[in-house]
Formats: sequence, C-alpha cells, structure tokens
Amino acid sequence: MFDHGSKNIKNYADVSVIIPCFNASDSLLRACESILSQSLLPTELILIDDASNDGGRTSVLISSILDKFSKDTNILCKSKFLDVNVGPGVARNIGWEMASCQFLAFLDADDTWHPKKIEFQYAIMRANSHLDLTCHYSVKNEKYQNILNSNIDLFPLFFLKMLFKNFIETRSVMLKRSIPIRFEKHTRFAEDYRLWLDMIGNGSIACLIPAQLGSTYRNSYSPGGQSSNLIKMEQSELRIYYGLYKNSKINFLIFIASASLSILKFLLRLIRSVSF
Repeated sequence: MFDHGSKNIKNYADVSVIIPCFNASDSLLRACESILSQSLLPTELILIDDASNDGGRTSVLISSILDKFSKDTNILCKSKFLDVNVGPGVARNIGWEMASCQFLAFLDADDTWHPKKIEFQYAIMRANSHLDLTCHYSVKNEKYQNILNSNIDLFPLFFLKMLFKNFIETRSVMLKRSIPIRFEKHTRFAEDYRLWLDMIGNGSIACLIPAQLGSTYRNSYSPGGQSSNLIKMEQSELRIYYGLYKNSKINFLIFIASASLSILKFLLRLIRSVSF
C-alpha cells in the first residue's frame, strides 16, 4: 500500500485535510489513498479519532497511515485520539484548531476524492480570493462522468437558496481557515447544514463548482452514518429553521415555507428508505 513514490515528485497546496474517524478501520485506508493519489497534494493531514470503540483497530490504522505519510511525503501529519465521542462536527472543530494552512478541506473516512479534486478546487479558491467556501458534486462508487474544464462557471449559493435545499456536501467543502464560525457543539445531526447556513447568513461567500470531484460508497438511507437516522436528522433541521426564525434571521412566512418543504422531503425519504 501507499506506493506513491518519493517525497519530491509532487507539489503541495496550502490546504489542511481534516478527517474525523469513528470505527473507520474498514474505510479509512481507502480515503487516505485518495488523498495520496491527488495530482496536487495537501500540505497537512489531520486525523481525529472520535473515541472509536472497535478494539483499537481504528487508532492502530491511524498511526500506521500517518507514519507512512510522514515517510513517503512532505505532508505534515497530525492526529488526536479523543477519550469521549463528540460527533463529527466537534471532531472537525478540533482538527480546525490544529490546522495551520490557509484552506481546509473536509473528508469523511468512508468517502474519497477525484484525483484532481485539490488541484482543481484550490486553483479556483486562489483565483477567486473573495470566495470563503466552495463545494462540488459527488458520485457513487467513483463513477465519475464529468470532464473538468478550467473555464467552468461557478454557481453562487445564497442564503435563501440554501434554506430550501442544502447544496453543500461536507466531503466537497474547501474553505478559508480564517472563518470564525464553527460546527455547533451540541448538534450531532445536520450539524454541517447549520454551519453552512450560519456562514452564508453572516456574510461568507460560497459557490458551487459544477464538477464531480468526490465519491461516496453508501446509499443515502442505508444503515450506519448520521444520515441514516432520518427522524433525528429531520428534528435537527426543523430546529435550525426555528432557531433562524427565533433570532430574526428569517421571517415567519419563510420559516413556515422552509419547514413545510423540509417535512415533505422527509416523508419522501422515509418512503424511499423502505426499499434499502
């Protein structure tokens, strides 16, 4: 594994990659291989073990991966092993505070990236200094179909648009480390959606890159992972909308419209989940 040549072959982007890990021994290696396969490597890799309870398999794998990264690349490797499970949002916050690069990229332990993800997205962030966050499309099982185009048009993500649909997948995000807002400490479901709304609602500029640069390997409603608990996800989403209304970020009509659409989509997900 990790046969990617000597330290001096590839260049490095000013990017810290953060991966929260919980019982991730079956998938973390694949995720890290996709980082090593990047045409432009990140400067820093941060792995946060969120109190895995799999008999030490995840922690041993993390140590092995970081040791190999350090030997075979110039990537600065960091890790933290938590004693208490805090959830992916807080685990990412911890990695955020440990990071030293200008930009952060989030990857989950059971996802991967297209080999040109960092190169393509980093170039866009560097060429558009007004952007605080960019994201992109994902596919399932690495079945990429897009042709990357340097002249691609970016789609702005406005607050109202994000209220009715979350266009931002965490595995796709690259953002400025300097952004002061963090994942909510007490939210374990839809914590990423809340962060994106908080950022954009407070003036951060976000754009969608219409390119397939990430991959997932599970069905949206499959067992395992945060999104499989549809009821708790929906409760969290409704709390987000209510919190925005209570804090005068949206008016009553928008609150009712966004909450009603959310409930409708939840019912459709619930029906679809029966087939998985």
